[in-house]
Amino acid sequence: MTNISAQLNTKSIYQSSLFSLTISQSSLTTLITMRLHTSVVNTQYIPDTYSLLEKFIPSVLGSKCFNDHKFAFREESQKTEIGHLFEHILLEYLCLLKLSYGVTDPIYNGLTTWDWQKDKRGTFHISLDIGRNELDLFIQALKKSILLLNRILYTKTVNKSPNFLHSN
Repeated sequence: MTNISAQLNTKSIYQSSLFSLTISQSSLTTLITMRLHTSVVNTQYIPDTYSLLEKFIPSVLGSKCFNDHKFAFREESQKTEIGHLFEHILLEYLCLLKLSYGVTDPIYNGLTTWDWQKDKRGTFHISLDIGRNELDLFIQALKKSILLLNRILYTKTVNKSPNFLHSN
């Protein structure tokens, strides 16, 4: 976790063997570009995703999700893009942290987009309605989200796949 700056500047980068994050914040929004370094871009190929969410952050399964099929995130989490999963995990940790500080009804919104004709496959653009004024909260939630996503991506089922990691 030492790759995350104690203080986010205009652009900060997190880098691991599984994914990287480029983060920029304004006063009201945070933009994250996620680049996966795996061939797996969808949770349908990571069967342990649901059980890990249920174990480590069960409340995320009840979160609202606005998608084409109108699936609840409980359903969506089992067959969704990794960037979208990360968005929901991060939003949920933000809300849980706010609740722990006594805020009774915290609400954060996000949107994940991708265009693999324009960007390299596995690139996601995540926008969140949290700005620099909540930097400490954001960093706490980001660290927790990165840890959980790494745990999900490192599950035994996926690690058995010979094509899991791209060679860089």
